[in-house]
Amino acid sequence: MKSNIQLTHQVRSEILDRVKAVVLKRFYDPRFNGLVWPALVAERRDAILDCGPDQFERAVNKLLRELKASHVGFLGARFKSASARQAISATLIKAETSHGARWRFQDVHRGGAAHNAGIMAGDILLTLGGREVSTSESPAFAMGESIEANVVQSGMKTARLRIDVPDPRSKKQPVNVPQVVTAARVANGLGLIKISMFPGMVGIDVATRSVPRPANSCPIASSLICAETPAAAWGVFAS
Repeated sequence: MKSNIQLTHQVRSEILDRVKAVVLKRFYDPRFNGLVWPALVAERRDAILDCGPDQFERAVNKLLRELKASHVGFLGARFKSASARQAISATLIKAETSHGARWRFQDVHRGGAAHNAGIMAGDILLTLGGREVSTSESPAFAMGESIEANVVQSGMKTARLRIDVPDPRSKKQPVNVPQVVTAARVANGLGLIKISMFPGMVGIDVATRSVPRPANSCPIASSLICAETPAAAWGVFAS
């Protein structure tokens, strides 16, 4: 979306139609995770178009979240904020903590901005940029900027960390890509392969990246068991 476009009702309608078409054409699951996508867009259409320009992006992203897919979002040129998955390569879940209802980091992908800042899975997010973060809204991060975060880490110690969020490599796909494939030896001849995401328009860019091999591992795994979570795909191999 070009920054000099005035988001009139007609323009918002055209943008929504384009979002609908792109999802129909490019979404990886032809069953749309059990949704009737055209019907859902039609149901939400009036409410989305009635939003003012400042709320339009948020309303479209709320619609896209119904697909329950990671790294799917709508980012306008005049809005730099992105979700934790898109911006800092991490996922968060709502949790009851000793600090009340808070966002807890669920998965922190190696090589992402959150990982580079020292954030670990299980850390509790308290503030962003000096502002307390409640669970009533999802944390958002500005692309290409730095922000200070107060998090509670192991031992219940509060740490102030600086998260440096890079600009995405592609404006068409405003997602910062972490280290996509990681591997480690677990124990007793077992290793763990983790694919943090499937980058690219149709998710095949990972095929061009090499898999780091655990130290002292056999070059050929005799078995491979794969599983998926909302945030990543996992594989366990026996050498």
